[in-house]
Amino acid sequence: VLEKEQILAKCLEIGINGITTIATDICVPTIAYVAENMKLVSNSYLSAIIATNKAKMRTAFEKANVNSPKSFCIENSDLFEASKFNYPLIVKPDIGLRGTAVKKIYSTVELENYIKKAKFNILIQELIPYENEIGLFYVQLPNKEGKITGIVSKEFMILTGNGKNTIRELLHQDKRYLLQLESLEEEYKDKINTILKEGETINLVPYGNHCRGTKFVDASDKISPEMTASFNKICSQIDGFYFGRMDIMFSNFDDLARGENFQIVEINGAISEPTHMYDPKHSLLFGW
Repeated sequence: VLEKEQILAKCLEIGINGITTIATDICVPTIAYVAENMKLVSNSYLSAIIATNKAKMRTAFEKANVNSPKSFCIENSDLFEASKFNYPLIVKPDIGLRGTAVKKIYSTVELENYIKKAKFNILIQELIPYENEIGLFYVQLPNKEGKITGIVSKEFMILTGNGKNTIRELLHQDKRYLLQLESLEEEYKDKINTILKEGETINLVPYGNHCRGTKFVDASDKISPEMTASFNKICSQIDGFYFGRMDIMFSNFDDLARGENFQIVEINGAISEPTHMYDPKHSLLFGW
């Protein structure tokens, strides 16, 4: 799927009318390259590259003056100094892997160990100062104003202690949390047997990914004309972005509607999903 020249040659030979993917980021640049060269409807090749590389995406955000967290890409582990960063921070692969290998790092030792094990380029991201996270799906048709078609609110895996049960025992009280037990044992090791004090809370996975245990809740009722106007302005700053989902961390919905106190973590382009459909209250028919 990465051999774009060979795929283009075959598509020219066949005379295709369109090209798509099976919802995986790795194919997107090739699809855009083929479509652009064959004058088919598609994202531009450049926008496809930016949308599938988190480091390039952050650079594009910075040039467009879009609110996003400061970040640093490590391509050669021999050339970085772990001591120059402020902790805690977030580390992740610079390509989309549905939350795989995303981790909160608290020290230079943790960062050095993470980098030694990584077999991919790494994006180091400053910790975002907002606790709430949503996915906001935005669509702009040619020659029309854009609109927000859905919002998903993300409920993190937060446990509240009772002074009696360990973290492990509390996880066993929630069937959905229990599905993450194996990965949490690897992440927290002996700490998973800690007894939380009465009322003490812990956010076990502080990043909003469905595959990592976050619950998706439909918050489309928060869409307002004010919010739509704000995001039409914001999205107009991002060259080539007309369709997709923005993952956003923010203070509160009132500020977000005004375009204040938020940061865009990343943008998911043409293959992104309107994730508000994954709210447990919705049916399969609603998703279709």
